[in-house]
Amino acid sequence: MVSRQTLITTSMILALIIIGAGLGLYSTRYFQTSSAPETIPGLLWPDPKQLTDFSLIDHNGKPFGKNELQGHWSLLFFGYSYCPDVCPVTLSVMEQVQTRLQLQPGQPSLQSLFVTVDPQRDTTSHLAKYISYFNGKITALGGSDEQINQLTSQIGIAHIIGSVATDGSYTVQHTSSVFLLDPKARLVGIFSAPHSTDILISAITNISGFISRQD
Repeated sequence: MVSRQTLITTSMILALIIIGAGLGLYSTRYFQTSSAPETIPGLLWPDPKQLTDFSLIDHNGKPFGKNELQGHWSLLFFGYSYCPDVCPVTLSVMEQVQTRLQLQPGQPSLQSLFVTVDPQRDTTSHLAKYISYFNGKITALGGSDEQINQLTSQIGIAHIIGSVATDGSYTVQHTSSVFLLDPKARLVGIFSAPHSTDILISAITNISGFISRQD
């Protein structure tokens, strides 16, 4: 007989697969109708989604909202600090992307953002300690469930809290894609895992160049 825990886990995985597939179709639909003169993987164009106001708290305790996206290209990832594999690997890649772009003249001004989907454990002080392992290249963002949902609901981020173990630990199933926002706070790129430093740098360079020519 299939256990209740197995059914719950299977349902969680299926939900993430369905949402992930939806994100993939969203990306494909925009790319196929794009006026881009060349193939640019991950590009969402035309009519990229414009983000509306939201209010989060960064790992230094300062407010962070839509205004902080203006004037920067932003690489955005959703996860949690207790994540055993996908999150630290992805954040390491984002750190490398940030470092290499800063060393290349003419590259866009880029900020890397990590938004927790586990605010109960990822407090401001905990995020500050966790994000310090990435050499100051990444800004961690948190807040209440309601505050985080202001942003996750706009982008379509899936995150499901697993069952709590006897020691109080639990895992969070979450979307593993990385998202690119332009300096007008528009969602213009989506990149599926596994993530590669070289591929992300190439995509960011191509997408930023293309959109700059359109604007």
